[in-house]
Amino acid sequence: MVDNFKIIRSMLKFESPGDCYYVQLLRRQSDDPKIGGVPDPAYHGNMHSRSIKDYFISSLAHFDDVEKEIKTICEVFNVRAYIRLNKRTFKDISMIIFKHITEEICSGETFAPPLHLVARAAGRANAAGKSKTWIVDVDAEFVPYKQAVREMIEKCEPFQSANDIVEIQTKNGFHLIAKPFNTSRMDELWQSFCSENNINLPRFDIHKDNPTILYVK
Repeated sequence: MVDNFKIIRSMLKFESPGDCYYVQLLRRQSDDPKIGGVPDPAYHGNMHSRSIKDYFISSLAHFDDVEKEIKTICEVFNVRAYIRLNKRTFKDISMIIFKHITEEICSGETFAPPLHLVARAAGRANAAGKSKTWIVDVDAEFVPYKQAVREMIEKCEPFQSANDIVEIQTKNGFHLIAKPFNTSRMDELWQSFCSENNINLPRFDIHKDNPTILYVK
């Protein structure tokens, strides 16, 4: 089980009316029951994941109020809760939805079902500004080098301190939450580290606005 409610709560900042954080409950194909070692197609078909429920967290009190509900849904339906740590605003989400609908009207195209628009808009409406964070994905094969990766982040402009980097546990490793940094410099540091330590691995993934894990059974 991975429960990051406490540490993520400490990272949430609601500075203006309309600020929110986007939480998704997703059923991943890798978590489906298997038949003969293959995921049951009755659950997903060809989809990698299926959205079960979304939340737009508008305050710390709201976050606390839905914690039990989110955990219960995750446990009963074998789903994972994810959260985007770059905050959104209700205004930005609404404007993206409105823009898409207006473009459909002007183009004369056939209207698609609108239910997907909210999730699509929420995924794009990054309003974090100078508070933006990235995710450095330290998956299982990189876990032995986690401390080295942290030190590399500190050596990349704009030179963050160790206290600026937050460690989030995932099901198969860790996410290091950090401010944006010089990725070209990171490439150089990683290549040098691998060469010096006889490691044959590509550079770990760096996600600029992906969700991190909030809870999984």
